[in-house]
Amino acid sequence: MKTIAMIKKSTIIGMLLLLLVALCTGGTVLLLYVFIMFVKEKKRRLHYEKSLAFIRKQLEGLIDSSHAVIYSRNPGSGYPIIYVSENVTDLLGYPPSRLIEDPELWFNRLHPEDREVALSSLNTVYTQTYNITRYRMLDAGGTYRWLQDNTRLIFDKATNPILVLGTWSDITEKITLEEELLKKTAELDNMNKNLQRKVQEEVIARHTQEQILIHQSRLAAMGEMIAVIAHQWKQPLNTLSLIVSDVAEAYSFGEVNRQYVEEFVSEATAQIKFMSGTIDDFRNFFKPSKSKVDFDCAEAVREVVELLSAQLKAFAIDLELAREGNTVVCGYPNEFKQVVLNILNNSVEAITQHEKSAVMPRNIAIRAYNDDDKVVLSISDSGGGIPAQHMDSLFNPYYTTKPDGSGIGLYMARTIIEGNMGGKIHADNTQTGASFVIELSISNHGDH
Repeated sequence: MKTIAMIKKSTIIGMLLLLLVALCTGGTVLLLYVFIMFVKEKKRRLHYEKSLAFIRKQLEGLIDSSHAVIYSRNPGSGYPIIYVSENVTDLLGYPPSRLIEDPELWFNRLHPEDREVALSSLNTVYTQTYNITRYRMLDAGGTYRWLQDNTRLIFDKATNPILVLGTWSDITEKITLEEELLKKTAELDNMNKNLQRKVQEEVIARHTQEQILIHQSRLAAMGEMIAVIAHQWKQPLNTLSLIVSDVAEAYSFGEVNRQYVEEFVSEATAQIKFMSGTIDDFRNFFKPSKSKVDFDCAEAVREVVELLSAQLKAFAIDLELAREGNTVVCGYPNEFKQVVLNILNNSVEAITQHEKSAVMPRNIAIRAYNDDDKVVLSISDSGGGIPAQHMDSLFNPYYTTKPDGSGIGLYMARTIIEGNMGGKIHADNTQTGASFVIELSISNHGDH
């Protein structure tokens, strides 16, 4: 039976032939065959064992050269470690035998704050079969290292847990980088908050400064308007003076009668109404526009020119106003008038102070026209122009070329046109003087 067991892979015919040979030779050939088969089987087993040892050596080398430490635990009470790869010495400084022989070593080397988390992960693997956790473990050199512990529960064919297989990976550098990133992120957030606060403070400061400049600009414009009123009132005051003087002479000659009194009242009332109208124009001129409205910028310019008519006449300055096409824009009409007034006052002053003004023509040309979807207003004078070194700084706050100038008029002009009305303003020189050009979007509310 033992012989039949050793040759179980032979066919029935082969066994019958072996039995016949054995009977004829007294069993000698059969014993020789069995010995040969035994030697072959021994060689095959040795080959398999060498191959298995080679594969095992390669696998152990692969595990030891890996950054991750492979370990296994008994799923029983206390989860004792039963295997640890050799590279654990590189990671923690402990030899594998010490972790295996001392069941308490792993727990005792855990950071006190992480022990509950680490034990919980081992319990969790029973319900989830797989778990990943992080904790700190003290190495042989006395330094805590962050480990990522990946655990998986292994079952047999009957689905009974037989092994807890896991890996330890050193993530100390990763955690350090994450903590550094969080720190830098917190610093960046703090910087952003500080930056936002500073920006807000700067916005408030700029708004406050802008309000101060607006106030100063209005005061300066009021001063200029007082000069305009003085020019406007000069003629009617002279007329009133003559009328009043004539009353005394008429009385002495006995000419004061009902008709004379009615003429006196009519002429005096006309002059007073004119002066009162000038005050009303002055008051309306400085009343801030509460919201954007559609207005005809050419008509707004005409109203400013009316205010300056007496002053222009006194200085013998010819002003020409030309209008072409639709010049209705959306914005703040009173503030726009202040811009025009400032530019015209600068032109008047430049013309009157120009050293060749006595022989040079004194004129201001204003043109309002369409250019596609824009309304363009150009104001040119014969005042000699703006020195090239001042051109780039012309619209800067507190920058002035006048000995007694405030340097806020043109800055506020740019603030109103560009900042409040979304347009553009710039200055150039012509052959005879300066030219200011204002561009504003045409109103979309239809033709006016």
